[in-house]
Amino acid sequence: MNTQAGNADIKPKAILGHGDNFYWTGINSEDGRDSRFTTTFEKKFSGDNLAGIPFVNVVGNHDYGGGSFICSKGDENAKCKSADEIVAGLENKFKWQQEYTSPNDDRWVLKDHFYVYSIEDKDSGISVDIFNVDTGDADVHAALQVCCQCFAYSEGDDDSCKGVARGHEFCAGGDTDMYDACFAKFEEWGEDSRKQLAEKVKSSTATWKIVNSHYSPHAHYDEKGMKEWFDILEGSGIHAWVYGHTHGEKHDYSESLGVHFVENGAGGGIQKESASGLTTYAAKYASNVWTYGGDEYGFFSMEVSEEWMKLQYHTADKSWAFGSTMSDTTAGGVQTKHCWYIPADDIAFAMTQSTFNDAACGAATKRQEWNVQPSEFSKLCSNPIRKIVDNIKKPPTSTKSLIPLSLGDPTVFGNLHCPDVLVQAIVRNTRSMQHNGYIHSAGSEAARTAIAQHYGNNRAPLTMDDIVIASGCSGAIEIALLGLLNAGDNVLLPKPGFPLYQALCEAHKIECRFYNLKVDLDHMQSLVDQNTKAIVINNPSNPCGSVFTKPHLEKILALAELNKVPIIADEIYGDMVFGSNVFFPIATLTKTVPVVAVGGLAKQFLIPGWRVGWVMMHDRNNVLNDVRSAYFKLSQNILGASSLIQSAIPDLLTPVPGSAEAQSLVDFKKRYFATLENNAKFTIDALKKISGLEVVVPQGAMYAMVKVNTDILTKIKDDFDLTQKLLDEESVFVLPGQCFGMTNYFRIVFSAPHEILADAYNRLAEFCSRHQ
Repeated sequence: MNTQAGNADIKPKAILGHGDNFYWTGINSEDGRDSRFTTTFEKKFSGDNLAGIPFVNVVGNHDYGGGSFICSKGDENAKCKSADEIVAGLENKFKWQQEYTSPNDDRWVLKDHFYVYSIEDKDSGISVDIFNVDTGDADVHAALQVCCQCFAYSEGDDDSCKGVARGHEFCAGGDTDMYDACFAKFEEWGEDSRKQLAEKVKSSTATWKIVNSHYSPHAHYDEKGMKEWFDILEGSGIHAWVYGHTHGEKHDYSESLGVHFVENGAGGGIQKESASGLTTYAAKYASNVWTYGGDEYGFFSMEVSEEWMKLQYHTADKSWAFGSTMSDTTAGGVQTKHCWYIPADDIAFAMTQSTFNDAACGAATKRQEWNVQPSEFSKLCSNPIRKIVDNIKKPPTSTKSLIPLSLGDPTVFGNLHCPDVLVQAIVRNTRSMQHNGYIHSAGSEAARTAIAQHYGNNRAPLTMDDIVIASGCSGAIEIALLGLLNAGDNVLLPKPGFPLYQALCEAHKIECRFYNLKVDLDHMQSLVDQNTKAIVINNPSNPCGSVFTKPHLEKILALAELNKVPIIADEIYGDMVFGSNVFFPIATLTKTVPVVAVGGLAKQFLIPGWRVGWVMMHDRNNVLNDVRSAYFKLSQNILGASSLIQSAIPDLLTPVPGSAEAQSLVDFKKRYFATLENNAKFTIDALKKISGLEVVVPQGAMYAMVKVNTDILTKIKDDFDLTQKLLDEESVFVLPGQCFGMTNYFRIVFSAPHEILADAYNRLAEFCSRHQ
């Protein structure tokens, strides 16, 4: 500690003691102290760098005598003879410690069983309130080690003290009155600490609020006692609770309370077994962040700024040579282990966990060189399409113009345009100057109401509160998935399917389990277990253009109902179907299964670059109440989609019935969908004539999957090889099926003008004839 205090950028303002963690026993007489206190405290913490630093303390079990006789004085043991005498002994032990004057700059601070020690930096205005509490009523520990005085009555036999309780001959000599009086005193002090803590923390205006104790509320109390402390902590603004007793080194966190619990071993040796794990009842409230597995002595330090508290563990480095006594030990340097940044405000712990943990803290010394690394999260982000397409070489030189049939953007060739109603609405709303500012992160009321009215009906009712507007349908998919799934959960995805589902899940360590697009219900059922949190369906589908029938959707819903798993329905291509095929929104086919549907403007209205999509929560039985709140919170990550584009949603989805605008939108969709259907038929007819290819007939959307027969196209290895060579030789770019989880297929986007499609298919035919 002395070495680290000398290494610190500024001199420490205080040392937080947790009672006998920093020494072996307390002050045992009115006019002095026993030899062990002198040896293990005053002589041990005597370095020049610690001079003048206040030692802010609480009282631990060994300050009262531990398991020895409470009525002892100095180095002499003495039994208590009555209930009154044992209470007097407790009060004396505390009084002697409270009145103790340290020969080292009078640094000893112990004002009362409960007191607040405040620190303020006048230059910055940053302040810290340390709430020192008495936790001597911590059940088994206080009863066994203090009130029972078992180690004295059993003459130091540790084995005899295991399981000793009230009434045992080794517990206060079997005197239950003596034991009860002792424990009642601890309960009185503990209750007073709880009462004062609840009052004082409310009035505190400090930047940082820290509780200091000997025992931990969640590691050393039973469930009832723990909850008494936790009721006070909830909503209190307390940032950290530091404690000792077990001499372990660990860091726990309670997300529900927003409090970090720090076990500070300090002197006395590290007891790994005492710092490991949480009780069953405590695990409901707290989780372990870090536990030290070494045996060296060590301690935590805290540095604060206006925004952050830096929590850093320090211990001996490898240069130390430990002997059997302090005089035989050769001191070395200091090494740092665990480090954490605690935010002053309510920033989510998930953020601090991923961004401000050990890796972010770095070494205790200042960095000597730049070494900026990407986040672990970013390393997990990978879109299968980009991973494959980026490895495809661009044609070096080509006399033929490039025909990109790879990108799912219907506007790329300029032959398809958004409706005039939309253009007019955007111009009008831009000129109004009413849609330039921030709006509700989940979307404007007008836009959400229009979406609910357009997509809701008696079979699948919706209100404004069921809608969250996102940045494109891709953003809506992200919200839909991450509001339901945690790392370690699994989700059922279609194969082949839109690669973004898999990319988002894998980036968040969610397991992807794939079912065949033409759903085999037995196979799908075999994929479901207790960790399955959602089934994703895409209807009409990308990349195949398949449209599910009503009976088929009903069978999927029956499976979801049986397993109580919600549906996430990607229906961005809803109504974009051909011939006799009918699109059935899956939410209209169930009264019990919660359905989270996603959609958007991109493909329906030919504006994929405008980036507006939405999440629709169909939840007749209020199964998604908690999830609803999560979706609204997730929308806050981008502070909402474009307010200007949202302003046009009512014009598109809820035009005045019978108006010219309403008729114009009907005519627009008829022309647009007819173009896609004609292009689909043309694609099917053209590709059927090419030897070595087999087209999967699309029933909707704007895509066709084409099977590659390598037995006929003998010069082609697989779909990736075909994609590369077709681009090199014919300047026609398609996507390999591997992007969607299907080897020896490729995907075509058939939204291009008829003449461009004809040119592309002619080139494809010539290509295939050369590679047979």
